[in-house]
Amino acid sequence: MNRKDCILRFKLHLPLIFVSHLTSHVSRKRGFTVVEFLVSILISLLILGAISVVFIGANRGFQQNRPISQAIQEAQSSVATLDFLFSRWGVGVPSSNNIPIYVMDYDGTIEKDENGIPINWQLASLPNGITFPPANPFWYLINGTNEIYFFASLGGTGYVINCPNPNNAPPCNMLSCRLTSNQRNRCYFIFSADGNSIKYYQLGNGVLGEDNIDCLNLQNNQTFNTTINVGGLSPGDRFQRVPHLIRIYETPIDNRASWLTFDRTDLAVDCNSNENATFIGRIRRGSFQVTPRGQNAVEVQADFVDENGNIAYRFRKVYAK
Repeated sequence: MNRKDCILRFKLHLPLIFVSHLTSHVSRKRGFTVVEFLVSILISLLILGAISVVFIGANRGFQQNRPISQAIQEAQSSVATLDFLFSRWGVGVPSSNNIPIYVMDYDGTIEKDENGIPINWQLASLPNGITFPPANPFWYLINGTNEIYFFASLGGTGYVINCPNPNNAPPCNMLSCRLTSNQRNRCYFIFSADGNSIKYYQLGNGVLGEDNIDCLNLQNNQTFNTTINVGGLSPGDRFQRVPHLIRIYETPIDNRASWLTFDRTDLAVDCNSNENATFIGRIRRGSFQVTPRGQNAVEVQADFVDENGNIAYRFRKVYAK
């Protein structure tokens, strides 16, 4: 057999040699035994079990901590409400300095009765022993240690910047911070720039160029943001929503918890918008305490709790004017 025939014969047998080698290699491989299969299942179950234990533990921890987390968030909201109420303490409150408060008409004149006598503003009825105006705008009354009264204006304010027309005829330019003619918030005191008079006035529809406008976003050197079509005004006069009498106290829920609550009594009969028993937050029963800290300062403390009565946040703060 010559060299050419040998090469040709080798090429013809090469596929058979490769297949024979591959078959013999595969045949040496074997599948899983029953023992190996069971071991793999056991390991998988152990891994799933460990994952389940971790998940259940994390979920249990979340469920246990959720009431506390919610209570902390509620406490923060409650503190914000307290901060707002005490920030308005004494705002818009005249003192009993013998300056009468007369009712003003839209043209700036003082309303008079049939005998020509100026009509005094009449306030809403107050609890026994409380009078208005107080001797001090920052007057307060503490009953026991867990109830406090004070006056505060919770509505808008505004200043007359100028009146371009002769004799200060309307309209005048105003810097309005939420002044409104809304039915429940249209009652205002007008404090004269010279400090010699206080007038009571109800803003009517269409009196303001812009109703309930904010004063926080004035542009450049802008000094006013609306106009007011009311007579008898002078530059520097201040409008202030008639105050409310604020009362903060506890309302028991059970033997462990109470609602920290506030009432507000609107002093303006024409805009009376009393909102009684507004809940501020859940506290430990008996933890609300108010302590005098001088003529114009009080210390307030309370323990805010979760729905199970567990203390979530201990609050203590001095509010001073």
